[in-house]
Amino acid sequence: ISFIHAVPGAGKNYCYSHNVTIRDCEFIDDNNKSVALRQNIGGCVNFLMENCIGDGLHSAVQVKNIEESFIIRNCKFTNLTEGINLNSSSLTMSGTEVASASYGVRIGQGSVTPEAAQKINLTNNIIKSSATSKDGAIFIRNGAEAANISISENVINGAFADIVSTMTAVDPAFSVTADKNYWGGSTPAVEGMTVEVE
Repeated sequence: ISFIHAVPGAGKNYCYSHNVTIRDCEFIDDNNKSVALRQNIGGCVNFLMENCIGDGLHSAVQVKNIEESFIIRNCKFTNLTEGINLNSSSLTMSGTEVASASYGVRIGQGSVTPEAAQKINLTNNIIKSSATSKDGAIFIRNGAEAANISISENVINGAFADIVSTMTAVDPAFSVTADKNYWGGSTPAVEGMTVEVE
C-alpha cells in the first residue's frame, strides 16, 4: 500500500491521508521487492495497522512522518530484507513480530539535523535481526536526537545498534528506557532487567 501526495483543487488542500486503518491484510512477495506500508510524504495523520501478515517483503513499513498517532498491533512480518523504518514518525507497536535480515525497527532519519520529538513505544513484541553490520534489531539514527523511546517486555534477537554517542547535538529530552526485555533468544526470561539512559 503506497500513500502518495494528492493534487489539491478548487482552493482546497486535502493532500494527505487521514485516519487510515489497514486490518486483516496479507502481504506476500517471493522477490523481496514489495513494502506492506509505504508513506513517503510528511503530513499524514492517524494510521492503524493490525492483524496483518507479511512474508518475503523488502520491508514491512517505510514511512516519512505520520503525525498524531501511528499504531501497529498484532501483526507478523517474517523473511524481510528490512523491517520497520520510521524516519521521523512516532510509533506505538505491540504484539507484533518483525524478522529481518537487516534492521528490525529503525528510528530517526540519517541526517544530523534535529527533528521534532518522536515518541516510540515498543511493548510485547518479537524483534529479530540477522544483520552482522551496523544495522540491528533496534537501530537509533542521528535524526532521533529528541526521541523518547520506551522498550518493554519484548523478545529481542540481534544487536541494539546505538549511535547515540556519535550524535552531534543530543537534545536534553532524548531518552531510552528498556525494561523487562529478553535479549538474544526466542524465549522470554522470567525476570527482566531495567536499563535507563538519559
